[in-house]
Amino acid sequence: YQRRVHGSVFVDRIRNNRPITIYGDGNQTRDFVYVKDIAQTLKRALQMPMNDPFEAINTATGQVTSIVQLAQSIAAVLPGHSLQIQFQNAQVGDIRHSLADITKLQVLMNGWKPATPLIEGLRELVQWNNN
Repeated sequence: YQRRVHGSVFVDRIRNNRPITIYGDGNQTRDFVYVKDIAQTLKRALQMPMNDPFEAINTATGQVTSIVQLAQSIAAVLPGHSLQIQFQNAQVGDIRHSLADITKLQVLMNGWKPATPLIEGLRELVQWNNN
């Protein structure tokens, strides 16, 4: 699952001064959310009365980050390491832009917002990868 592994693969390659591979031009966007924000949202949802316990609700940030921006942000939290990017042809079937609509989540949870900014989540990812 490509979106899930971008962060830790990028951390490993940047940390080891190896080039990262980005498929496409790097301007494709994703809505990255920190795993602790998802866990907290699920915990809170389990404590709420729900009309439909099987209702689909997006948990995300509602903000886009390009793959190049993600790589640059990871490099920023790994001082002393250089960012080298190798661009490859876009992968067949890869979507160009992905942005979750979190309106339903915000309504159900009274204005819910993710607690962890991208850069902080990346710092924690780097720390986790250190262990």
